Amino acid sequence: MTTRVICVLFCFVIISYLSYMKHLLHIFILVLFCNVMVAQQNLVPNASFENQSNCPTAEDQLIYATGWLNCGTGSPDLYHTCSASMDASVPKNRFGHQVPHAGNAYVGMFIHDGLEYREYIETALSATLSPGTKYYFSFYASLADTFSYSSSSIGAYFSNNLLSAGHYSPITVTNQIQNNAVNFFDSFTWKKVTGSFIASGGEHYLTLGNFRSGANSPSLAVNNSQPPYNSSRVYLYIDDLCLSSDSLYNATYTTAIASHDLETEDIKLYPNPASDYLEIDAHSNIEGITITTTNGAQIQVPIISGKQSMCVSIKDFEDGIYYLSLKCSTGLFGKKIVIQH
Repeated sequence: MTTRVICVLFCFVIISYLSYMKHLLHIFILVLFCNVMVAQQNLVPNASFENQSNCPTAEDQLIYATGWLNCGTGSPDLYHTCSASMDASVPKNRFGHQVPHAGNAYVGMFIHDGLEYREYIETALSATLSPGTKYYFSFYASLADTFSYSSSSIGAYFSNNLLSAGHYSPITVTNQIQNNAVNFFDSFTWKKVTGSFIASGGEHYLTLGNFRSGANSPSLAVNNSQPPYNSSRVYLYIDDLCLSSDSLYNATYTTAIASHDLETEDIKLYPNPASDYLEIDAHSNIEGITITTTNGAQIQVPIISGKQSMCVSIKDFEDGIYYLSLKCSTGLFGKKIVIQH
């Protein structure tokens, strides 16, 4: 075999090898991309309860939220803007006034009760968890207006099988996620609960609720001017859940927001609580201001066209919780306000 032939064969082998390695590189990049895409997704389906089989018309209709179930014999509630019933409407309903953290819906549930009554919500994850993988979980909660006590005792349990209970008492499990004991919820904001855990592998279901006894559930009296529905109970609105193996994705996740909170925008509303006046700095033209009472009555505030800031007199308002809706040239915004003379 001549030297020239040997060189040609050698070059062919090298080219074939490089082509093969390039192919492997493409496969590696594709696998890496797929893994990143899998990590950057929310494993909680219907995470803000937007998808529904029917519009809720009464209490105890969680089953209308696609994929969600009631765990135990308690009766969690589904709320949506489509409902005309005070038992299921948004933002005003029988337990208070709250806009969703995201979208048009949220769920309500009792997490604390002097008689150890509990409510739990449950769903199947969109994928089974992998052993040894670290997962990051979060959700938002807000205390309903008509309750005079708050609690921080709520957590999440991830299990291989559907969790079921034939009672409404606390379900005794070792839940992987537990809210910080000092992270008490209030009725003015949506507070975020976060946590992480290493999966054992095979977990396919999520259950959310208070897995602790009353004696081990921290409670806090809140300054609530509304008549209490039940002074010994704690009722939370729940919205915008997320489970992911990507910490950054989880930290920044939120479903597409339909109504914005003033705190997240370049809009200032102060003081809050207020006694005589409310100052509004919108940084865009104010086109309308509506103040809504907890009974649903609406007061239109006179405005001066073209103004980007206003001082609103609230001297004649009674003490209590109100909801201020602000229409600007850049969109609609809302915020709970407290008036205390």
